[in-house]
Amino acid sequence: LKGDSLYYSKKDMYAKAIGHVSIIDTIENIILNGGIAEYFEDHEKAIIKEKPILNLILESDTLFMHAKKFINFQNEGSEKILAYNKVKMYKSDFQGKCDSLTYIYKDSIIEMHKSPIIWSNNFQITSDTIQFVIHKNKIDKMYLNSNPILISKEDSIDYNQISGKKMISHFNNNKITRTKVLGNGETIFISKDENDKKIGITYLQSSDLTLYFKNNKLNNISYLIKPNSETIPINKVSENDRYLTGFKWRGTERPMSKEEIFKE
Repeated sequence: LKGDSLYYSKKDMYAKAIGHVSIIDTIENIILNGGIAEYFEDHEKAIIKEKPILNLILESDTLFMHAKKFINFQNEGSEKILAYNKVKMYKSDFQGKCDSLTYIYKDSIIEMHKSPIIWSNNFQITSDTIQFVIHKNKIDKMYLNSNPILISKEDSIDYNQISGKKMISHFNNNKITRTKVLGNGETIFISKDENDKKIGITYLQSSDLTLYFKNNKLNNISYLIKPNSETIPINKVSENDRYLTGFKWRGTERPMSKEEIFKE
Protein backbone atom coordinates (compact mmCIF):
# COMPACT_ATOMS: atom_id res chain seq x y z
CA LEU A 1 0.00 0.00 0.00
CA LYS A 2 1.48 3.34 -1.10
CA GLY A 3 0.34 6.95 -0.95
CA ASP A 4 1.48 10.55 -0.46
CA SER A 5 0.41 10.31 3.18
CA LEU A 6 0.00 7.18 5.32
CA TYR A 7 -1.66 6.70 8.71
CA TYR A 8 -1.63 3.47 10.70
CA SER A 9 -3.17 2.53 14.06
CA LYS A 10 -1.94 -0.76 15.44
CA LYS A 11 -4.58 -0.64 18.18
CA ASP A 12 -7.44 -0.24 15.70
CA MET A 13 -5.75 -2.42 13.05
CA TYR A 14 -6.55 0.34 10.58
CA ALA A 15 -4.55 2.14 7.91
CA LYS A 16 -5.36 5.02 5.60
CA ALA A 17 -3.52 6.33 2.54
CA ILE A 18 -4.24 9.69 0.90
CA GLY A 19 -3.06 10.97 -2.47
CA HIS A 20 -1.72 8.93 -5.40
CA VAL A 21 -2.72 5.70 -3.67
CA SER A 22 -1.55 2.34 -5.05
CA ILE A 23 -2.29 -1.19 -3.90
CA ILE A 24 0.01 -3.55 -5.78
CA ASP A 25 -0.44 -7.32 -6.03
CA THR A 26 2.51 -8.75 -7.98
CA ILE A 27 1.20 -12.33 -7.75
CA GLU A 28 -2.14 -11.56 -9.41
CA ASN A 29 -0.76 -8.86 -11.76
CA ILE A 30 -3.18 -6.29 -10.33
CA ILE A 31 -2.66 -2.64 -9.43
CA LEU A 32 -5.39 -0.56 -7.76
CA ASN A 33 -5.01 3.23 -7.87
CA GLY A 34 -7.11 5.96 -6.34
CA GLY A 35 -7.20 9.12 -4.24
CA ILE A 36 -8.00 7.48 -0.89
CA ALA A 37 -7.57 3.94 0.46
CA GLU A 38 -8.59 2.49 3.81
CA TYR A 39 -7.27 -0.85 5.07
CA PHE A 40 -9.03 -2.86 7.78
CA GLU A 41 -6.44 -5.36 8.94
CA ASP A 42 -8.71 -7.63 11.00
CA HIS A 43 -10.99 -8.15 7.97
CA GLU A 44 -8.13 -8.12 5.43
CA LYS A 45 -10.13 -5.61 3.45
CA ALA A 46 -9.14 -2.45 1.56
CA ILE A 47 -11.52 0.19 0.18
CA ILE A 48 -10.30 2.43 -2.65
CA LYS A 49 -12.19 5.62 -3.58
CA GLU A 50 -11.82 8.96 -5.42
CA LYS A 51 -11.43 8.15 -9.12
CA PRO A 52 -10.22 4.62 -8.43
CA ILE A 53 -8.91 2.49 -11.29
CA LEU A 54 -8.06 -1.18 -11.44
CA ASN A 55 -5.24 -2.22 -13.77
CA LEU A 56 -5.49 -5.89 -14.70
CA ILE A 57 -2.27 -6.73 -16.54
CA LEU A 58 -2.86 -9.22 -19.34
CA GLU A 59 -0.32 -10.79 -21.67
CA SER A 60 0.14 -7.98 -24.17
CA ASP A 61 -2.17 -5.26 -22.86
CA THR A 62 -3.81 -3.90 -19.71
CA LEU A 63 -7.53 -3.96 -18.89
CA PHE A 64 -8.38 -0.67 -17.16
CA MET A 65 -11.49 -0.58 -14.97
CA HIS A 66 -13.15 2.34 -13.20
CA ALA A 67 -15.99 2.38 -10.64
CA LYS A 68 -17.17 4.64 -7.83
CA LYS A 69 -15.50 2.30 -5.33
CA PHE A 70 -13.41 -0.88 -5.19
CA ILE A 71 -13.28 -3.25 -2.21
CA ASN A 72 -10.35 -5.65 -2.14
CA PHE A 73 -10.72 -8.74 0.08
CA GLN A 74 -7.52 -10.66 0.84
CA ASN A 75 -8.89 -13.48 3.04
CA GLU A 76 -6.90 -16.58 2.12
CA GLY A 77 -8.88 -18.84 -0.21
CA SER A 78 -11.55 -16.22 -0.94
CA GLU A 79 -9.59 -13.32 -2.40
CA LYS A 80 -11.74 -11.07 -4.57
CA ILE A 81 -12.38 -7.52 -5.70
CA LEU A 82 -15.83 -5.92 -5.72
CA ALA A 83 -16.50 -2.91 -7.97
CA TYR A 84 -19.54 -0.65 -7.81
CA ASN A 85 -21.27 1.45 -9.07
CA LYS A 86 -21.15 2.56 -12.73
CA VAL A 87 -18.37 0.20 -13.73
CA LYS A 88 -16.62 0.83 -17.04
CA MET A 89 -13.65 -1.01 -18.52
CA TYR A 90 -11.33 -0.39 -21.44
CA LYS A 91 -8.77 -2.47 -23.31
CA SER A 92 -7.70 -1.75 -26.88
CA ASP A 93 -9.82 -4.62 -28.26
CA PHE A 94 -12.27 -5.22 -25.39
CA GLN A 95 -14.56 -2.78 -23.54
CA GLY A 96 -17.41 -3.18 -21.09
CA LYS A 97 -19.92 -1.56 -18.81
CA CYS A 98 -22.19 -2.66 -15.93
CA ASP A 99 -23.49 -1.48 -12.56
CA SER A 100 -21.41 -3.82 -10.37
CA LEU A 101 -18.71 -6.43 -10.79
CA THR A 102 -16.82 -9.16 -8.94
CA TYR A 103 -13.32 -10.39 -9.75
CA ILE A 104 -12.52 -13.75 -8.10
CA TYR A 105 -8.77 -14.30 -7.86
CA LYS A 106 -8.76 -18.10 -7.44
CA ASP A 107 -10.65 -18.84 -10.66
CA SER A 108 -9.66 -15.64 -12.51
CA ILE A 109 -13.36 -15.00 -13.21
CA ILE A 110 -14.93 -11.58 -13.74
CA GLU A 111 -18.69 -11.50 -13.10
CA MET A 112 -20.66 -8.53 -14.43
CA HIS A 113 -24.07 -7.68 -12.95
CA LYS A 114 -27.01 -5.35 -13.74
CA SER A 115 -27.31 -4.51 -17.45
CA PRO A 116 -23.83 -5.74 -18.41
CA ILE A 117 -22.52 -5.10 -21.89
CA ILE A 118 -19.29 -6.10 -23.64
CA TRP A 119 -17.83 -4.79 -26.88
CA SER A 120 -15.32 -7.15 -28.47
CA ASN A 121 -13.97 -5.78 -31.74
CA ASN A 122 -17.05 -5.58 -34.03
CA PHE A 123 -19.50 -7.21 -31.62
CA GLN A 124 -21.84 -5.82 -28.99
CA ILE A 125 -22.67 -8.51 -26.42
CA THR A 126 -25.38 -8.29 -23.75
CA SER A 127 -26.93 -10.71 -21.27
CA ASP A 128 -28.63 -10.57 -17.86
CA THR A 129 -25.26 -11.59 -16.38
CA ILE A 130 -21.85 -12.00 -18.02
CA GLN A 131 -18.86 -14.01 -16.77
CA PHE A 132 -15.51 -14.13 -18.49
CA VAL A 133 -12.53 -16.26 -17.57
CA ILE A 134 -8.91 -15.17 -17.78
CA HIS A 135 -6.34 -17.93 -18.35
CA LYS A 136 -2.59 -17.34 -18.59
CA ASN A 137 -3.17 -13.58 -18.75
CA LYS A 138 -5.59 -13.88 -21.70
CA ILE A 139 -9.38 -13.76 -22.02
CA ASP A 140 -10.27 -17.42 -22.50
CA LYS A 141 -14.06 -17.91 -22.28
CA MET A 142 -17.20 -15.88 -21.76
CA TYR A 143 -20.47 -17.20 -20.32
CA LEU A 144 -23.71 -15.41 -21.20
CA ASN A 145 -26.14 -16.88 -18.73
CA SER A 146 -29.57 -15.48 -19.57
CA ASN A 147 -31.18 -13.68 -22.54
CA PRO A 148 -27.91 -13.15 -24.44
CA ILE A 149 -27.74 -11.35 -27.75
CA LEU A 150 -24.73 -10.63 -30.02
CA ILE A 151 -25.01 -7.76 -32.48
CA SER A 152 -22.68 -6.46 -35.19
CA LYS A 153 -23.52 -3.33 -37.15
CA GLU A 154 -23.73 -3.84 -40.91
CA ASP A 155 -24.65 -0.27 -41.89
CA SER A 156 -26.79 2.62 -40.64
CA ILE A 157 -30.02 0.59 -40.61
CA ASP A 158 -29.15 -3.12 -40.56
CA TYR A 159 -27.48 -5.36 -37.97
CA ASN A 160 -26.42 -9.01 -37.84
CA GLN A 161 -27.88 -10.57 -34.67
CA ILE A 162 -27.67 -13.81 -32.69
CA SER A 163 -29.76 -14.67 -29.64
CA GLY A 164 -30.49 -17.74 -27.53
CA LYS A 165 -31.18 -19.06 -24.06
CA LYS A 166 -27.49 -19.28 -23.10
CA MET A 167 -24.17 -18.81 -24.89
CA ILE A 168 -20.53 -19.75 -24.36
CA SER A 169 -17.90 -17.83 -26.34
CA HIS A 170 -14.30 -19.00 -26.81
CA PHE A 171 -11.42 -16.58 -27.40
CA ASN A 172 -8.00 -16.79 -29.01
CA ASN A 173 -5.63 -13.84 -28.53
CA ASN A 174 -8.56 -11.98 -26.93
CA LYS A 175 -10.74 -12.35 -30.07
CA ILE A 176 -13.93 -14.42 -30.31
CA THR A 177 -13.31 -17.55 -32.40
CA ARG A 178 -16.36 -19.68 -31.55
CA THR A 179 -19.72 -19.17 -29.85
CA LYS A 180 -22.06 -22.00 -28.87
CA VAL A 181 -25.75 -21.09 -28.57
CA LEU A 182 -27.61 -23.38 -26.16
CA GLY A 183 -31.37 -23.36 -26.68
CA ASN A 184 -33.77 -21.10 -28.59
CA GLY A 185 -31.16 -20.09 -31.17
CA GLU A 186 -32.22 -17.31 -33.52
CA THR A 187 -30.16 -15.36 -36.04
CA ILE A 188 -30.67 -12.49 -38.43
CA PHE A 189 -28.02 -11.95 -41.11
CA ILE A 190 -27.78 -9.53 -43.98
CA SER A 191 -27.61 -11.46 -47.27
CA LYS A 192 -25.41 -10.06 -50.05
CA ASP A 193 -24.60 -10.89 -53.64
CA GLU A 194 -21.14 -11.44 -55.15
CA ASN A 195 -20.72 -7.66 -55.45
CA ASP A 196 -21.33 -7.19 -51.72
CA LYS A 197 -24.71 -5.59 -52.38
CA LYS A 198 -27.54 -6.24 -49.93
CA ILE A 199 -30.19 -8.51 -51.39
CA GLY A 200 -32.21 -9.46 -48.31
CA ILE A 201 -32.41 -10.42 -44.66
CA THR A 202 -32.11 -14.08 -43.67
CA TYR A 203 -33.80 -15.31 -40.49
CA LEU A 204 -32.72 -18.68 -39.06
CA GLN A 205 -34.07 -20.60 -36.09
CA SER A 206 -32.47 -23.66 -34.47
CA SER A 207 -32.44 -24.97 -30.88
CA ASP A 208 -28.63 -25.28 -30.68
CA LEU A 209 -26.00 -23.89 -33.01
CA THR A 210 -22.30 -23.02 -33.12
CA LEU A 211 -20.91 -19.92 -34.79
CA TYR A 212 -17.31 -19.74 -36.04
CA PHE A 213 -15.56 -16.40 -36.48
CA LYS A 214 -12.55 -15.38 -38.54
CA ASN A 215 -10.93 -11.93 -38.68
CA ASN A 216 -13.66 -10.60 -36.37
CA LYS A 217 -16.43 -11.66 -38.76
CA LEU A 218 -18.80 -14.61 -38.86
CA ASN A 219 -17.24 -17.31 -41.02
CA ASN A 220 -19.49 -20.37 -40.61
CA ILE A 221 -22.48 -21.76 -38.69
CA SER A 222 -23.13 -25.37 -37.74
CA TYR A 223 -26.53 -26.59 -36.56
CA LEU A 224 -27.42 -29.51 -34.33
CA ILE A 225 -30.58 -30.01 -36.34
CA LYS A 226 -31.65 -28.52 -39.68
CA PRO A 227 -32.79 -24.94 -39.04
CA ASN A 228 -35.93 -23.19 -40.11
CA SER A 229 -34.83 -20.55 -42.59
CA GLU A 230 -36.46 -17.63 -44.41
CA THR A 231 -34.89 -14.94 -46.59
CA ILE A 232 -36.87 -11.74 -47.16
CA PRO A 233 -35.95 -9.70 -50.27
CA ILE A 234 -34.51 -6.31 -49.34
CA ASN A 235 -37.38 -4.41 -51.03
CA LYS A 236 -39.93 -6.28 -48.90
CA VAL A 237 -38.20 -5.95 -45.52
CA SER A 238 -40.36 -4.25 -42.88
CA GLU A 239 -39.08 -2.58 -39.69
CA ASN A 240 -40.13 -5.58 -37.57
CA ASP A 241 -38.17 -7.96 -39.83
CA ARG A 242 -34.90 -6.22 -38.97
CA TYR A 243 -34.66 -7.00 -35.24
CA LEU A 244 -34.72 -9.95 -32.87
CA THR A 245 -36.55 -9.72 -29.54
CA GLY A 246 -34.34 -7.89 -27.06
CA PHE A 247 -32.46 -5.91 -29.72
CA LYS A 248 -30.99 -2.63 -28.47
CA TRP A 249 -27.99 -0.96 -30.09
CA ARG A 250 -25.85 0.81 -27.47
CA GLY A 251 -22.89 1.91 -29.56
CA THR A 252 -22.88 5.46 -28.14
CA GLU A 253 -22.09 4.05 -24.67
CA ARG A 254 -18.87 2.34 -25.77
CA PRO A 255 -15.73 3.80 -24.13
CA MET A 256 -13.21 4.44 -26.90
CA SER A 257 -10.21 5.26 -24.69
CA LYS A 258 -8.93 4.80 -21.15
CA GLU A 259 -9.92 8.40 -20.39
CA GLU A 260 -13.56 7.79 -21.37
CA ILE A 261 -14.13 5.26 -18.58
CA PHE A 262 -14.15 8.23 -16.19
CA LYS A 263 -17.00 9.98 -18.04
CA GLU A 264 -20.45 9.84 -16.45
